[in-house]
Amino acid sequence: MDVGAVTDLALRSLPDEPGLQASRQKVREVVRGFATDHVHFHQVAFDHAGRPVAGIAILTAEMPFHEGREAAVMFCYSEHPGAGRRLWRAAMEWFHADPTLKRIRWDQNDRFDERIWEFARRLGMKHHRSAFLCIKGT
Repeated sequence: MDVGAVTDLALRSLPDEPGLQASRQKVREVVRGFATDHVHFHQVAFDHAGRPVAGIAILTAEMPFHEGREAAVMFCYSEHPGAGRRLWRAAMEWFHADPTLKRIRWDQNDRFDERIWEFARRLGMKHHRSAFLCIKGT
């Protein structure tokens, strides 16, 4: 896997948030970590020229107050129609195949496409909660 190209894809997916600055080095380290990790879920889709056009990365952890583990989508982005859907199909198969995983969370940023609500419902998800966010300096 071309870590630099996947890092570029991940950086393109990040929203501009006042008070926060993306770190290429940190994103690269996360991409590199996922490339060698077998505990969490990660996949990248490539175009015919071998360039990454979509990716998904899901971290897992023990739930602090409940039995089992949960999964949290850290990165999900597609620049090619249909590529994200294929990655999500694989992610949901992975999720349902692991009996220790009890829930999956996919938080949305301000730039999310409204069609994601319906897509998430078709995956078997439901809108469950909203979140409050405070960013220093804004």
